Amino acid sequence: GADIITSCQMMPGHVSLDSAHVWLQGAGSSWDIYQAVLSALGNFGIAKGHCSAAVKAILQGGAYTRFSEVGNASKFLAGIKHRHPQLSWNILQNQLNIYNVNEHEAPEMILLNKDSGMLGLPSKAQDRNYKVRALLNPDLVPGTRVRIESSVLPLKTDMKIIKSTFVGDSLEGDWYTEVEGTLLGVTPGFKLEV
Repeated sequence: GADIITSCQMMPGHVSLDSAHVWLQGAGSSWDIYQAVLSALGNFGIAKGHCSAAVKAILQGGAYTRFSEVGNASKFLAGIKHRHPQLSWNILQNQLNIYNVNEHEAPEMILLNKDSGMLGLPSKAQDRNYKVRALLNPDLVPGTRVRIESSVLPLKTDMKIIKSTFVGDSLEGDWYTEVEGTLLGVTPGFKLEV
């Protein structure tokens, strides 16, 4: 019979923002830019997602002068990131989320160890990143906080997933999720292009 293999990858931020045009005029803060971007994205069905009180305070802090400027949403979000390197953003489930480097996107933490579905041992992937394979689990998506328990490679803190690969092979019987992540509070070893 035919071999049926299903494989997919999930990475945050892979939504085209080039069609969402933003217009700014006068002086303002990063919060004003964020609000203008949200307004432009609303026309494309993207709503406000996570933005904690701490992140809002960062965005509201400090005004700067800006005269009339037009651009796409990704340009203005990149400008926010440039002004506030401790912040990151993504679009998941049609919501624009902005996080502090120490925040994680999911409200719950997932424990991975030999008893909860971890396959093999975690390994160092790229600079500052780690990879781990587990039984197929749809909850292991980018932004999720994961605690890895391994006596061979103990991690100092929890990990935040930045890339997930799901594999299902009906012939070989391989059904697993491979995640790559970085420790909380650490900048990933690669940058996602939007």
